[in-house]
Order: sequence, then C-alpha cells, then structure tokens
Amino acid sequence: MGGRRDRFMRASSGSPIAAHGDKPWRYAVFERAKGFPEHLANWLNQRSRVFLLCFSVLYLFGTGLIASRRFLWADEVLTAYMARLSIPQLWSALKTGVDIEPPLFHLITRGFTSIFGYSPLALRAPAIVGGWLMCISLYVFVSRKMRPSYGLIAMLIPFVTGVARYTYEARCYGIALGFSGVALVCWQGAAEHRRRRFSLIGLAICLAAAIACQYYMFLVLMSIAVGEILRSISRAQTDRSVWIALAAAVIPLPLHFPFIRAAMTFHGGDWSTATGFTLLTAYEIFLAPAILPAAAIVTSLAVCDHFGATAKPAGNSPFSPWEILLGFALASSLAGAFLVAKLTNGIFTLRYGICLIFGFALLPLPVIWRYDRIRPLAGTLSLIVLAGFFTLHMLRYQSRFQTPPLLLTASHSSAIVIEDPLDFMELAYNAPPQVASRLYYLISQQESIRYTGTDDDERGLLLLRRWAPIQAEPLNEFLNEHKRILIWRGNKYQDRRWLLRSLIDHGTTVTLAQKSDSERLFIAIRQPGTW
Repeated sequence: MGGRRDRFMRASSGSPIAAHGDKPWRYAVFERAKGFPEHLANWLNQRSRVFLLCFSVLYLFGTGLIASRRFLWADEVLTAYMARLSIPQLWSALKTGVDIEPPLFHLITRGFTSIFGYSPLALRAPAIVGGWLMCISLYVFVSRKMRPSYGLIAMLIPFVTGVARYTYEARCYGIALGFSGVALVCWQGAAEHRRRRFSLIGLAICLAAAIACQYYMFLVLMSIAVGEILRSISRAQTDRSVWIALAAAVIPLPLHFPFIRAAMTFHGGDWSTATGFTLLTAYEIFLAPAILPAAAIVTSLAVCDHFGATAKPAGNSPFSPWEILLGFALASSLAGAFLVAKLTNGIFTLRYGICLIFGFALLPLPVIWRYDRIRPLAGTLSLIVLAGFFTLHMLRYQSRFQTPPLLLTASHSSAIVIEDPLDFMELAYNAPPQVASRLYYLISQQESIRYTGTDDDERGLLLLRRWAPIQAEPLNEFLNEHKRILIWRGNKYQDRRWLLRSLIDHGTTVTLAQKSDSERLFIAIRQPGTW
C-alpha cells in the first residue's frame, strides 16, 4: 500500500510518470524514441564517410544490376551502334545527323566498350560513373557549408525524382551531370580560395566536358554566371579568374557547330514539340516520383511535432546569397531549356533541362535547416525517408528482355515488318539472331509526313543504315519484291505509326492474324496494280 501511495503522490506532483502512466519503462522507451533521430544525426555527422561508402556500394551494385538486366531501348541502341565505329567513321556519321549527341560522349562510351565489351552494362557504365560523380559532388558542395547529414540528404534527392533513370541509361545525360557536379564544386572552391588554381582549371575543364557531352549543359554555365554576378556585386569586385575560366569552357563549342547544324534539321514529333503541355508534362515526369517521399517526410514531422520535439536553434542558412541564387537558376533550367527549344528547332523534353536536379537538390536544404530551429528532427527524418526510397529504387526487380511471343510463332515464309521505328530498333538489336534477321522497317518520308507530320524517324534510319547492320528498306522497293508480308504492332509509341493506314489507303488487303494483350500480327497482301 505504501509503494502505491508513493507512486500516486509522485504522479500527482506533475512528474514525467504522471504524463506517461505508472510504468517507468514506457516513459524510458518514449524518451529513447524521441531522442533517437538526434543521436542518429550526431552519429552520421561523425561517421559520414561510412555512409558514403555504403551509398557507393549500394549505388554501384544497384545501378549495375539494373543496367545489366534492362534491354537497350531505341536511343541506347543508337549509342551501341555508334560505339562500334572507328573515330573517323564516328565523326562522319555525326556530321550527317545520325545522332544528335556530341562526339565526346560517344568517345567516352567507345573507351569503356573497347575495354569491357558491348554488353548493356558496359554501354551504360559512363552514365553510372557520371551519376555517382553527381551525387558525390552534391555531398561535397553541401557539407562544406552544413553538417554532413545535409550533404547526405542532397545526394539522395535525385533518386526520388524523374532524373534517377538517367544514371543508368546509355546516353549522354548521366556523364554530363557528373561533369556538371564537379564543375559546381570547383566554382565553390574557387570562390572560397580552396586550392584556387586547381579549382579554376577544374571549373573550365569540367564545364567544357559537360557541354561537349550534352549541349544543354550550357545552362549550368549560365547558372554559375548568374551566381558569380551576384558574388561580384556583393564583393564590389569582379573575380576575373573565374570569368576567364567560364569563358574558357565555351572555347570548344564552335568545333561542334557542324554537329549542331545537322541536329537542327530535325523537328521532332507531337511528343517532343515545345508547347505549354510538354513543359507541364516534363515537370510532372520529374516531380511525380517525389510526391510520396515528400508526403512521408511531412507526415513524420507532423507526428514528431505532435509528441513535442524540443526547440534547438540552428541559425540561418550557411549558404551564401550567390549559392542560393545559383540553386534558383539551376532549378529554372527546365524552363530555360524550353525557351531555347522555342527559339531553335522546337524539340523539347525533360532530358534537355535535366540539370535542374542540382537546384532541386540544393534549395530544400536551407528550408530544412531553418525548420530544424523548432523541429531538430527534420534533417534526420528527411535523411531516413530518402535513404529508404533510395534503397527501394536500387533493389527493385528488373525483368530481362523477352522476345514478343507472336514474333517467335510467326510464319518463317514471310518477312516481318515492324510498324514502329523505335520498336524496330529495340527488337532488331535485342531479339535473338534467328528472329532479328527476319525483321524489317519500311521507310517512306512522304508517307510518314502525311500521317504523322514528321519524317525525323525515317531520315534517322536512312542515315543509320549507312553505318549499322539494320534492315530499313524503302517502302516501294520492298513491296514490289514482297507480295505478302507480316506486320507486327506493339502497344508503345502509337503516335509514330503510319504503315497500316498507308497500306489500306493504297488498296492493300490487311487482316488481323493474331493478337494478344500487348501485340498484334497482321497479314498484308499487295493487290495487283497497287504500289
């Protein structure tokens, strides 16, 4: 009785036990749970290199697994064909516009494939390395100004956006992001006199390399220039060395004018026309994957606030004003790419403004930092959530390429025409040789313009067949030699199809032979007097 009376008296006096019942272990568990994120943040700040090592291992393993299992899609197939050319052949092919990616990217890919072969993993290795460099650069840029845990947050943000896929795609974007990230670190180092000469040289070289891998990385240079203008105003002094480095980064650009002129002759289709709708679609593709992680972070903070997180002022953001302006300029890159597209050839897609990821990785950090003044758990909870989504992204299942069943069962006595050009590229490269050798694409620039409004794909395949072993044949010649053909249709890229409509309009008899949920196989029989 006395023990119970003592506990009652302690509870009535307003002790912690009164708030959490008469079981001390509950209060202890509650206190431990409330303090865990703060202890974890301190641990990470002291052992951030361990986290970096774990991140690198998981990133390289995860992206390597994805890259080795995923089949090459149409644009990556183009990269694979270009990687097989000698340097003089590559130069000549790019001058014709067979691929609009700059030569440096293809030379880097050629270097990897000459050592590791032409597997999907080898072709995607430059992007994987570039993605890793981007993340490490974000960590260095942020951790120089904030606690290391904030650098870890910055390097994980790209993996909850639509940019993540470009870290293992055999195109120029991953390696260009890597060079751009190093350039940002060098600019910061030059501004803060960290190994200044080395930083200035690195700034010029890395920016030049980024632009030479993807022309739209010129927006990174413009963003740095905007930040440098504010820095000059704040210091009331112009840093000539930085401006010389920025100017030096543009010197190689005139060498690319022949390739740029060739690329400007293409105009894209409905999917890539620079309109308000495509701009909104690009933002949706980029931001949609981040909705769930953002909701998880906000919910976690709300729960912690409900249980009464203690205040612990963190002070103002340690980012300088010109670094904040840099972040806003980079975050505006997608709109900048859209404006450039409107003023040039009218082709626009998310990939062209992909350097906006740097802005979106940097700008949330001052907000989290200030939020930590009243909720010190914000940074840690954000890191925990982002690390979880990053792990899920890296370890998700990837299915291997499977030849469409209707192609495997199609009659061997007839040629198989693939209706869509992108389907044709993917199937002709990834399908088994016994199937790929029977696949054709029929080219007619006139008919393509008539039904789709553009002949970009036809021109591209006409150019590519000079340099790659693809069976892309002129429509009239092929039909004059083949009275009966099979036509395969998939369920992707529907806006690029014109063949079946053209055949029917010209009097060819077309019947559906087989179908499934994802594919159709037609029989086309040319009537006398047609074509």
